[in-house]
Amino acid sequence: MRFGRDYAPIYSLASTSDPFTIGGATAFRLWSSAAASRFDNAVFYATPTLAGFQGKIAYSAGMENNSKADVGVTGGAPGNSSTGPEGEGKGVSASLTYANGPLFVGAGYLDYAKMGTVTAPATENAHRKSWNLAATYDLKFAKLYAQFLHGEDTQAGAATYKTLDRDVWWLGAAVPFMDRHTLRAVYGHLDDRLATNRDSNHYGAGYEFALDKQTDVYLYYAKVTNKNGGQNSLCAGGTCQGYDKDSGLPPNFSPTSLMMGGRYRF
Repeated sequence: MRFGRDYAPIYSLASTSDPFTIGGATAFRLWSSAAASRFDNAVFYATPTLAGFQGKIAYSAGMENNSKADVGVTGGAPGNSSTGPEGEGKGVSASLTYANGPLFVGAGYLDYAKMGTVTAPATENAHRKSWNLAATYDLKFAKLYAQFLHGEDTQAGAATYKTLDRDVWWLGAAVPFMDRHTLRAVYGHLDDRLATNRDSNHYGAGYEFALDKQTDVYLYYAKVTNKNGGQNSLCAGGTCQGYDKDSGLPPNFSPTSLMMGGRYRF
C-alpha cells in the first residue's frame, strides 16, 4: 500500500505494453490525450500475485486546497492547480493483470474529475472515463506489444455534454540480436469518434547498442500526422512533454523528432 502522488493503475498497463516504455519514440502522447497517468493525494493498493493474477486499485481525494464551489471557479494550468473547483482531481483507477511465462495481459479502468474551469450552465467538473486492454508476448527472438484505450470526457449541464470520444491503439515490437543490439518499432492510431474526426497516426522506430549491462547508446525517430485540424504531438525526450495544442501547435501540423544519446541505468 502506498500514499501520496503516484502512477494510476491504468497507466501501468500502458508502460508495460509500450516497446519504448513511455520514452524515446513512444506513442504515449496519443494515449495521454484520453486517459491520465498520476493521482495526487491518493491511496494505492496492489494485491499479492496469485497464480499469475494481480489486482491494483487507487483512490484520489482530489487536489489540495480546492474551492468549496464548482461553477465559476478557475482551475488547472497555467494557473495554480491547487485552487480549482471542488472535487478537481478526485477519482478512482483499477487494473487486473495476468502474467505467465512469455504472456502478459491486462485490463484497466479510470474515472476522475479533470482540472479546469467550470462555467455555467455546467454544474460540475468535466469527468473523464477510460478503459484499456494491454498485452505482450515474448517470442525470445522478438517481443510483441499491443495496447487499446477508449476515453470519453463528459460534463453535466454543459452546452456540449460530450467533448471527447476517442480510441487509441498501438502495435509494437522489440527485436534483440547479436547480444548487444536491439531494434524497436511502434505504430499507433488515434480515432476521433466525434464529428470533428481529428484522427492521428504515430510512427516510431529506434536502435539501441549496449556498451555493458547498465550503459547503452540509442537513436530514436518518431513522427505524428494530423488531419481535420488535429493537434496531437509526440514525446520530447524522457519527460514526454510534447509541443501540442496547449502550447500552440498549429492545426494539421505533423511534428517529427530525432533523438540520440547515451544512458546509464543505476
